[in-house]
Amino acid sequence: MSRVYVIIFIMLAFCGDLFAQYSEDDYSNKGFLNQYWNDIKSISTNSLSPQHYPDWKLLTYAGLTSIFILSHDMEFHEEYGLEKQYGRFSLPKSLAEIGNFYDKPGTLYFTAGLAGAMYGSGKLFNDQKLVQTTHLMVKSLIITGIFTTGLKVLIGRARPYTADNPHKFKPFNFKFNTDYMSMPSGHTSSIFAMMTVIAKQYDSWYVKLPAYTFAVSVAFQRMNSRKHWGSDLIIGGTLGYLIGSAIVNKYGKNSYGYRLQPAVSSNGVGFTLNF
Repeated sequence: MSRVYVIIFIMLAFCGDLFAQYSEDDYSNKGFLNQYWNDIKSISTNSLSPQHYPDWKLLTYAGLTSIFILSHDMEFHEEYGLEKQYGRFSLPKSLAEIGNFYDKPGTLYFTAGLAGAMYGSGKLFNDQKLVQTTHLMVKSLIITGIFTTGLKVLIGRARPYTADNPHKFKPFNFKFNTDYMSMPSGHTSSIFAMMTVIAKQYDSWYVKLPAYTFAVSVAFQRMNSRKHWGSDLIIGGTLGYLIGSAIVNKYGKNSYGYRLQPAVSSNGVGFTLNF
């Protein structure tokens, strides 16, 4: 089994429901910056608090996995490149092609288009849950970007296209030299944050499956373009999932709109409509 398929399994594993519920809280009337600052503090303290055992399970899992992949990043990278060159790496290559839909227009344009479509549809059809989901998605994106950029600067890891090994670091990169901002992957953390919000707001398999598949495809696109090492993807995906989950658990409401789900019983097969 190819080593890179291990990364596929690991990235898909982030799709599980591993987070404890935060206390529900409504939006306050505090200032914009103050609200974001309080959210950042809340995410930091709650996610690292011993009371939130499921968060610790994910963090421990992601940490151990990242250490393993970090020690084999060069092997993953070389094998990925060789198999892609000879056309034997169909699944990651196909996923990377899907991920281009996020990278080619630029993350800001993609996010603006998605958020605009969701918000406009929510207003047009008076769907308050869709409007709220848009707000939560953008909020998670902004907060994830703050955490991701901070880690990139502090770690200062060289990107694959600039180094002949994955262990070249220039920490405290306060000049924001992009060649040394590989870990964590910003594309991966941002798309996981947004897709996690959507998947958790609309808790159905037919929403989760495409949402997380797209998130994983973006991760592989970043490795395919030689912008990131494998461990960058794991850390980025974990960070985005963690923040997206925390935002939904804190602000999300499940009382808006309806949910259509398949139902199977001894009497037959059908659907249930939950209001």
